[in-house]
Order: sequence, then structure tokens, then C-alpha cells
Amino acid sequence: MKKEEIIYQTVRKILHIRLDRLGDVILSTPLLRALYDNWKDKEVHALVTPYTREVLEECPYVSEIKVFSNKWSIGERLSFLNHLKKEEYDLVIAHSPTSFSYFTAFFTKAQHRIGYVYEERPIVAKLVKMALTDPIMLDIRSRLAAGEKIPHEVEQGLMIAEKLGLKIKSRDLYLKPTDKDFKHVDKMMEKWFWTNKKIFGIHLSNKWLALGWEVKHFHRLVNEIQRKWKGSYVLFTYGSYEIDIGREIHDYYKNKTTVHAVWDLSIKQWAAMLKKCTFLITTDTGAVHVAASQKVPVIVIYHPDNYELNSRQWAPWRVKNKKLVQKSPVQLINEIVNTISELEHMY
Repeated sequence: MKKEEIIYQTVRKILHIRLDRLGDVILSTPLLRALYDNWKDKEVHALVTPYTREVLEECPYVSEIKVFSNKWSIGERLSFLNHLKKEEYDLVIAHSPTSFSYFTAFFTKAQHRIGYVYEERPIVAKLVKMALTDPIMLDIRSRLAAGEKIPHEVEQGLMIAEKLGLKIKSRDLYLKPTDKDFKHVDKMMEKWFWTNKKIFGIHLSNKWLALGWEVKHFHRLVNEIQRKWKGSYVLFTYGSYEIDIGREIHDYYKNKTTVHAVWDLSIKQWAAMLKKCTFLITTDTGAVHVAASQKVPVIVIYHPDNYELNSRQWAPWRVKNKKLVQKSPVQLINEIVNTISELEHMY
């Protein structure tokens, strides 16, 4: 009997651990879909952070959501780990390649514990071989240095699915705004008189600011877009970490009806709003994967230090996209505008 057949017969309850960032959780949904499509008789629990739990709320692939917070005290963490142990999971998938994820999998005492680890981290690799019953070793850095293809983050998750003997019926990302989310966004756009407009989205992040972008540079980018695409509208989105620059841009454009900046949105409301955009321009953040989940073409700007890795492993998944390397704001503005034109005419 094959290993995956043994796992199937002995498993009834599964814990999927994904305690990293928003984009990582979205990129893990094809694996959750594979579990659902193949093992509908199994109970699947998802372990995520308070911020990312919304991605999986009402998701049909998940039976229950567990939440862990890095802000908890040691006592709260131990209490939570004991709670997981009492759940008596048969299979734990350590999808986050972190020491805590591996430790959590080991602590559950599940009969089957699977996950992947990067071989360039030898100390962690030794830990994994003790913590997991079925580790998947990945040599990303060496393959990258040799110019070889490296698996996308989604493909790495699907390696776990294949290890379990699952058939892959869909590789699409899952992030589904509700009707209420779309109605909320529609009301905002009706108020702005933006219904059925050509909208260019720009997501603000501190990565722009760290490399010299100021309000004047965003203003120039907006002008260049609206000069080339007559009658177009520009939507800025931002989060609480970018509140200062976001408010500055909001105040700058408060009397201009063709530009708006918004931030007080839930993840699914944000997804519903990005779905209204013709394109999204963003640095390498979770916005890339929120947009890709809604099939919105993306222009992604990567830092030169991590371009080779991030533009491959965390590239926009199954959506039209263009990848740029961060440069001076003036150079990048011209490149963004030219790249939008190229993206507009891609297949």
C-alpha cells in the first residue's frame, strides 16, 4: 500500500498552518482546494493570524478557522498549543516554512506531519527532520544561482498536495468578496460618480517611501496616466502603516473628482474595489495577490536586491502582469506608463 493511501485511510482531521502574510495565505488556497476536492470526508482546520482570517471566512474548503496571535503572552501561547493537541489531528500541514510552524506541527503529536523546508537553512532542516514525518526539501537558492526554474509559492503548496496523492483540479486562487462587500464598494463609487469608468489602481506601501517617493512623484504619475489615457480615473489604496502618506495624498486630491484615496476597507472590500480596476500598480506586497485573485492585471515593482527570487516565487499568479525593478522615482514613472501600454496589449 502506498504512503498516500495509508494517510488517506488513517486521516479524519487535518490542520493546515499558514501563519505568515496575507499574500501567502491567498497563495495557499489552491492546496486547500485540492484537499477539499479529493477528501470531502475529511475535516480541515486552518490556522492563521487575526489579520488574514478574513481570507478564509465562508471559504468552502475549510471546516473551521483557528487564530494565533504573535502578541500573545507565553502563557497564552502554551494554552493555545495545548488546545491544538486536544483536537487530536491526524495530519498537520506546516505550510509556513518557519520554526514555529514546525514546532506547532510536532507539538500536536499528529501521526502525519508534512511540510517543506529550504535546504539553505541547515539548522532548521535538522529541526524539520525531527518535527515532520514527511518533509519536502527544496533547494531554492542553489537553483536560482544556477539559473534554473524555481517553483512558485503556489506550486510549492501543490507539491504537498502531490505528496498526499491528491489530484489537482484547479490552480486558481480563492478570495471571494461577498455581495455585501460589492454593494459597499458600489455605493462608494456611485457617490464619486465613478460607475463604469476606466480605473488605474495604485497601492501605497512603505516600500515606495523607502526609495524616495514623495507626494509630488505620485502626482506626476497620476498626471502622466491621465494625460495618456484621457478620461481615466486613479484610485489609491493604503493601509494603516501608510496612513501618513495616504492622508497626504487624500488631502492633495480632495477637490479632484477623478482621483481618490481610500484605506478603511476590510480585505474583502479591498478585493471588491480592486476588481473594479483595469490595472493595479504596486510594489511587492500582498496587494499583488489580492489583485491576482480577482483576475486584475498587475504591474509589480521589486527591490533590486530580491528581484530574482521574489519576481519568480511570489509573481502574480495566473494573471496578466509586468515586473519592474525599483529605480529613481522619475525613471520609474516613465517606465510604469510605458509598461501599462504594453500590458494593455498583451494577449
